[in-house]
Amino acid sequence: MDSAIVLQILFWTGVVISLLFKAPPVKKWYEAKTGAFKTFFMLGVNVVVGFGILGVACLGVGGIEVSTTCDIKGFGEIVVALGTIIGGNQVTYLIPAGLRKL
Repeated sequence: MDSAIVLQILFWTGVVISLLFKAPPVKKWYEAKTGAFKTFFMLGVNVVVGFGILGVACLGVGGIEVSTTCDIKGFGEIVVALGTIIGGNQVTYLIPAGLRKL
């Protein structure tokens, strides 16, 4: 699995989580949280999913075939993908905030 596929998995994880937070019971719970909690929660979910991919590669869990290598290259792919997702999330929230100040 190259970093583009890992990035796609993390992207779709974010999409699914965002849609999940539109469901009324979850939305009510999530909207009551602070901005810092929301940021770290989303970061934590992406880190868990990212390193979960690496864990599956290293452990060979349940016959699931993951082509990420269980070495420094695989670790690097996860870190690059996480950096891209985190950067994208920052841009997503900083640009609208800047536009609101205009």
